[in-house]
Amino acid sequence: MQQRNHTTGRAMTAAVRESESVSPLPHLREQPLAEEQPTGKRTRKVSRSAALRDLIRVRNADVSEPIVRIQIGEIGGPLLQSSGWEPVAPGNGVDRGIDLQVRLEDVTIGEARLYFERDGARLRAEMRDDVQADTELGRVMAWRAIAICARSLRLISLETSQPFLGTLSGREIRKLGADAEALETNRRNSRPQIHAVDLRRNAMIPTGVRLEPHHGISKARRTVDILVAGGALFFFGPFALLIAALVRRSSPGPVLFRQLRLGRGGRPFEMLKFRTMDNSVSADVHRSSVENSLRNGTAEAKIDDDPRITRVGRFLRAWSLDEVPQFFNVLRGEMTLVGPRPSLLWETSMFAPRTRRRLQMTPGIAGLWQASGRGDLSMEEMLELDLRYTESASVISDGLLIGKTALAVITRKGAR
Repeated sequence: MQQRNHTTGRAMTAAVRESESVSPLPHLREQPLAEEQPTGKRTRKVSRSAALRDLIRVRNADVSEPIVRIQIGEIGGPLLQSSGWEPVAPGNGVDRGIDLQVRLEDVTIGEARLYFERDGARLRAEMRDDVQADTELGRVMAWRAIAICARSLRLISLETSQPFLGTLSGREIRKLGADAEALETNRRNSRPQIHAVDLRRNAMIPTGVRLEPHHGISKARRTVDILVAGGALFFFGPFALLIAALVRRSSPGPVLFRQLRLGRGGRPFEMLKFRTMDNSVSADVHRSSVENSLRNGTAEAKIDDDPRITRVGRFLRAWSLDEVPQFFNVLRGEMTLVGPRPSLLWETSMFAPRTRRRLQMTPGIAGLWQASGRGDLSMEEMLELDLRYTESASVISDGLLIGKTALAVITRKGAR
């Protein structure tokens, strides 16, 4: 990268130039916006929309190779740990941002970092550093990663570190993200897949979570999702107002809890819940338990009397009422009625390659895990159930799982 890991950067550049014939990228700040640029005998003005399109389109390289892959990770985590980026303090359950990496085979060719900032119920992001890349290919793919993640997170703005770009609006983010998704889908479809998922239980765990193109939810399933989610929100509307008032009085903090989760293809999104915990209490104990469970392959320690949970929150969790706002996630298309449990970014980074097949499906409100014991199951058992659902999902099984999940809620099976 430009000022990080110079030896690695030179090796990366040499490797990519030799295999792809990519010319070095001029520094981004040298590209003017809405100013005259020479084009032979004539001059032309570069519009802002054209400048944004240039961020995600390669001019001097062929990006049809499927082995160019995009990975995301928790900000300050191991993904960019060896590249010299600034350390980021733990957020105590608060999403501070994400790290992005682009790899060509085993060589890192691009890196970027987004810092999150909460503006009430909305999320904005800031790039305090330029995209780090020594080639045009690395820069473009890093910007595609930024655009895709910014769109899936529904950012209202993205402040860049480049004067000629300034701050991208929510509308610009949505347009840029949609274009990046289309380009990535075409790239992945241009040649057969040659990076197979390692299905062995003891396979080496990748450092980051790979972003994969996907075709979304089928029209029939999407129609059912919208009808059921809309009906559920209409039915629970009056109760939701009462719950919101009780949550507001239970402890300081917002009514809704928003947390970054991973959806289909590794796309990050904000999952909604009624807040059931006191924000002043540390979440480190729970995270340490889950990390030890995933690292050692053992059941995590269950906290029966979690000090973070409020009295109102304990009631909401017992009847799964805290998950009612997730019907908004269903309406948005980020979740579906039945599917694997949406996982956190940091915990997904610890999943074995075989387990990551759960990201091939849209996460759901109901599922095998919810119907089979919820809080009574270990993380490993939950992951195995999600894999089983991924391999055997059908319309009939979805209908049965909705009924079993409703029964588990009524009987309070595994409620914590």
